[in-house]
Amino acid sequence: MAMDALEKERLRRKMALKMEAFQGSQGTVVCVSGHWVDEEHGCELCERVHGHEILILKNRKGRKLKADAKCVAEMVKFRVTDVEDLEKWLAKMGELRAEAQRRREDEKAEREAERKRLERKVIVRRGPRENA
Repeated sequence: MAMDALEKERLRRKMALKMEAFQGSQGTVVCVSGHWVDEEHGCELCERVHGHEILILKNRKGRKLKADAKCVAEMVKFRVTDVEDLEKWLAKMGELRAEAQRRREDEKAEREAERKRLERKVIVRRGPRENA
């Protein structure tokens, strides 16, 4: 769903307020990990479900925030916050995506092998015995 310029500005302000409240008096947060998920995942920064690339941000108090990589990049672009180790995790995102796809293919191959194994397995069932 496309947003017009006014909606984008409102969302950007909302995200900026949430990020400022999260980071507190410090001007930086730390990116502690990144994840690639197959389904679209919720972003706690903009409160929408829209991304596959999830970054875990941590403030100085130890609180964590799960945010989409695009939302975090937008907060850095508009100089709301600075994120330590962001470049490292953004560079690693391609590797995480490839690993998730490889894992998904392995699971699919395993399910297929299990299905073939069960097809070969012959189950002999006995009917009810008659008392003669």
